[in-house]
Amino acid sequence: MLKNERTQNPEILELRERLLYMTTEWVHDGSHPANFVRKTGMGTEVARVDRWCGGFQEPHRPITIGWQVSVGNSYQRGVVLVQYFNATTGEPVPAKKAIQLAIQEAKDLADAALEKLQNDRD
Repeated sequence: MLKNERTQNPEILELRERLLYMTTEWVHDGSHPANFVRKTGMGTEVARVDRWCGGFQEPHRPITIGWQVSVGNSYQRGVVLVQYFNATTGEPVPAKKAIQLAIQEAKDLADAALEKLQNDRD
């Protein structure tokens, strides 16, 4: 079978299409401190949450956590402010917890944006 014949196989084309639409859960990208990514079944990064998307800053005590999502030629991005103080009481929040809360909020925003961009593509 020639390479061209194999790529024209409808079953292979359907499988590729499914893999392009399938998205993994959030995984650590191997960096320190931790950043997180979501990828398609083909390995293309479609979402990222990290301490550098928010701009150049101290990664161990960031001011913002950035997020970005891209599907095809469309993308969305934003930042989440790390709240080191409780907005209601004014009490300090431990840095590790404040960062974890901001990362989770950024993941939630990125997930919503990713879903919207994928639905718009359909």
